[in-house]
Amino acid sequence: MPLKKKSKKAADVNIYTDADARSTAVLATKTDIASESDMIADAKRSLAECLDTDELHSEVLYDNMYTGNDKGLGIVREHARIPALETKLEGLQKELYDERKERRDQFSELHNAFNRLAQQTDARFSVRYADIRSRFLSTFRRGFMDDESREDQKVIDQGNVAAHHGFFMADAMLYDPEGFINKHSQQFPPRTDLDTFKLLYGVDPSLAKKIDYTPTVQVLERHAMVRASSRFQMTALFEEKFQAFIRALKATDYAGDYLNFQSDQVAELLFAYQEFWKASRQCQPLR
Repeated sequence: MPLKKKSKKAADVNIYTDADARSTAVLATKTDIASESDMIADAKRSLAECLDTDELHSEVLYDNMYTGNDKGLGIVREHARIPALETKLEGLQKELYDERKERRDQFSELHNAFNRLAQQTDARFSVRYADIRSRFLSTFRRGFMDDESREDQKVIDQGNVAAHHGFFMADAMLYDPEGFINKHSQQFPPRTDLDTFKLLYGVDPSLAKKIDYTPTVQVLERHAMVRASSRFQMTALFEEKFQAFIRALKATDYAGDYLNFQSDQVAELLFAYQEFWKASRQCQPLR
């Protein structure tokens, strides 16, 4: 809108008394779309007509003086809104970032709580089922490694309860140099067949003190269950992806927290983890 006369006079005085002040002249019109040369000719003719027919105004927009017709000043007004819109957009982006950060923090807290609970559960059941876990390892050694040693057969014959799933922490405790204790508080010497454990879990049992990230443990236990069970058809792809995961795990020095959005994710390890579970879905129980 044109400035009131009083405002216009005040602006005129400021411009007159300030030798450096300038007013930007803006004149706008519309022409038909045609060839470039025709549009240039039409624009010149139409702009010249605007000078004779359109009323010109002066406005101060964001501390700058502009003079032009209604269409020209309208373009300036729209252009002048851009900084305000950019500021508003930045504010919305910050709000969105803060909200996403809050959600990531909540996810991280739940993720870590689940991991701690899983570790506590493993520790609580490891000692109680020591003899059953030892039977799991000996049965695997006899059935899948063609080793029918008298010692393994003795362990198998000591009970009639068998385990069918991997239990990384409990099985690793059986290789502790100080031996292990069963649920009857009986002391047993440590197992020495490290090759059995490595074939099932892909790592040395001593690394159980270092590998405490639940998603990693679940991968190792899934492999042990499929490998030790005659109920599953283990595919070559399953074993290939498991070995790729183990290599990535070793390359990161057995890193944890790679599924946590707050952590610096190890891309190769995360990819190997995802690929393993894709391959794992193909290992269905035999009918």
